[in-house]
Amino acid sequence: MASLTSGMIFTGIVSFLVFVSAFAAGLAIFRGKQKEDKLLSSYACFLLVTSGIWLFTGVRHFFGWLGMADLDKTFYLIDQIFVFISAPPLVYYVSLKLFHKEKLTKILAGLFSFTAFLGLFFIFTKGVNESGVTYFASKFEPNKVSFYIFLFSVIPPFAGVFFDCFMRIGRWLFRRQITESYEFFYSLVILIYLGLGVFDEQGLIVGWGLVVFRLTYVAVFLMAYLTFYFQSSEKERFMETQEKNAGV
Repeated sequence: MASLTSGMIFTGIVSFLVFVSAFAAGLAIFRGKQKEDKLLSSYACFLLVTSGIWLFTGVRHFFGWLGMADLDKTFYLIDQIFVFISAPPLVYYVSLKLFHKEKLTKILAGLFSFTAFLGLFFIFTKGVNESGVTYFASKFEPNKVSFYIFLFSVIPPFAGVFFDCFMRIGRWLFRRQITESYEFFYSLVILIYLGLGVFDEQGLIVGWGLVVFRLTYVAVFLMAYLTFYFQSSEKERFMETQEKNAGV
């Protein structure tokens, strides 16, 4: 098995790079945001939880590289914890952004917290199946119940960020209005990330292409960090200008 899976070390290394980029972006946003900014708080939480997905993806591929199939599967199960608990902060972010009603947002986040619990319950009771091992990756599939719960958790926020991006592009094309441009890029990051994830799960990319493809996740989380960086820089310049004008 070790000779068959020795390419997994490269997949593991790339997964660790994705983990570092997601964690760094999430931590920077969480530490740099204003305390009362619940929108960016939930966004940062989503990135931090997502980084856990890639951390344990890297860990399990490391054990897969060593030929330790049992530990590979064990860390896949741990990985699923982060997959499901990433839904509540994402739903909170999307709901608050679209509806601007905190009470409704909390209800929806609570609902998706319950579905995350259900998904994990069936993951650990009904188990997962190994669907194949290649030179670069081992592939597991959740049971059907958990899979459908996962789809229920992903489709609504995906549709929400798509709608947000579509409406902002529409306002720019038809009204030539650019309002809160940074908010567009925050949503675009999630839209691209979820889109890449769905495509990745199809298993259409194999070999070295898989390793290269997953490097695109690093670029996505870098976009999240840069969006926050430039937004913060613009706010600082605005505040400095206001202080100078007030001093005059």
